[in-house]
Amino acid sequence: MQADGVALWPFYGEGDHDLGHRDLQLIWEELNRRHAVVFVHPIREYDTTRAAIDLIMTDTIRKYPNCKVSCLAVEAASPTLPHVLR
Repeated sequence: MQADGVALWPFYGEGDHDLGHRDLQLIWEELNRRHAVVFVHPIREYDTTRAAIDLIMTDTIRKYPNCKVSCLAVEAASPTLPHVLR
């Protein structure tokens, strides 16, 4: 595969697991190894905000520093993030 990056939905599986869920760690390990750009595409309003908070709270961003994550439209909710992350 010669792709520079991937597009992911904000959640997967029967339980609608967020991107930081332990069941998705093997995917993150491979994306990190490839220095991939990860674009999170929303399904519903605020999905990317949910994904961004999850990726921060589960330390996924820190665990896989070679991944460059882009969340579309998360800036719309950014004023509320400090309050939510407390």
